[in-house]
Amino acid sequence: MEYLTLQFQNIGFLKAQFTNEQLAPLRKEIDKLALNFQRGVKYNDQLAGNLQHEFLLKESKKHTYNLVAPLFLEFDKQFNNYISKNPLLPENSPIELKDLWVNFQKKYEFNPIHDHTGIMSFVIWLKIPYLMEEELKAAPGSSANPNLAGHFAFHFTDALGDIRTYHIPADQTQLKILFCFSLRGSNTLYFRFTLPMILGLPFQVILLLKVTPLD
Repeated sequence: MEYLTLQFQNIGFLKAQFTNEQLAPLRKEIDKLALNFQRGVKYNDQLAGNLQHEFLLKESKKHTYNLVAPLFLEFDKQFNNYISKNPLLPENSPIELKDLWVNFQKKYEFNPIHDHTGIMSFVIWLKIPYLMEEELKAAPGSSANPNLAGHFAFHFTDALGDIRTYHIPADQTQLKILFCFSLRGSNTLYFRFTLPMILGLPFQVILLLKVTPLD
């Protein structure tokens, strides 16, 4: 007897690696902000994160858009024209990077399950001063199965409608890596228990409608 194993199609995420040179304008603005949080524009009231320090970024916004814009096309290509054939959007809708912000996550802070407005979102980790092995040993659930301290997670439904989770160990192995994902899913960043600070850079992208006045 011969048989084939086939899988139902589902959307995923896009992963891209950046260089230090590509991220330099972002680091420059963030490093300046880190020296004096008082000069920053706080963004906490717009975010779900249970974090003390979350700030809008303005100086590097245009550079960031130019950096990530090609990834929209690749995401659209890889995932069945998710953007270009989205039924909620008029044809040829322009893309805009709506908000760009930085999270400074400290010990015991976390991001609960949440989503963002718009069509697409991104995250890049710029500073994570530990390896996952160290984080898991420091966590109170070191014997848990699974032990998810310090993990980033995507939550989505499968072809049968069941909720699934995809975990990513948010440690030094993920530095300078961008994760691009659809906003129709949710994500989480769990508690962390080692001392130094995590620096994460989330993006929020919307597709704007072209609106013209009626004659």
